[in-house]
Amino acid sequence: MKIYTQLTREDALELLKIAEQMHHEAVNYNHKKFDKERLWALFDASVRTPARTYMIYAKDGDEIVGGILGHMNNQYFSDDLVASDLGMFIKPEHRGGTTFIRLFKAFEQWAIDNKATSIVTGK
Repeated sequence: MKIYTQLTREDALELLKIAEQMHHEAVNYNHKKFDKERLWALFDASVRTPARTYMIYAKDGDEIVGGILGHMNNQYFSDDLVASDLGMFIKPEHRGGTTFIRLFKAFEQWAIDNKATSIVTGK
């Protein structure tokens, strides 16, 4: 299992499929429209502005098994930066191992490296 932080076009196309699977599983969101173009813009932002939008993902050989899409924003009441996830997903057949822990540790490091004062997940 290898962790990737530099998104390629080929991997972004595969991640779109995984994101659609995540959307389908999410009971709070699966009744809402899934907009591939909007998600593609976020993937593009992770390439153009990696200090603000971050895509980290894991591959087992050539197969992407999961990832975290993160974003950095200022607090609404200060200039402090907060890192948050826009989505986290591990394919069902790869759950239960250490993949998510490894991805999240890399997400935390990205937040620290980019001067986040806090990390908020699951909103």
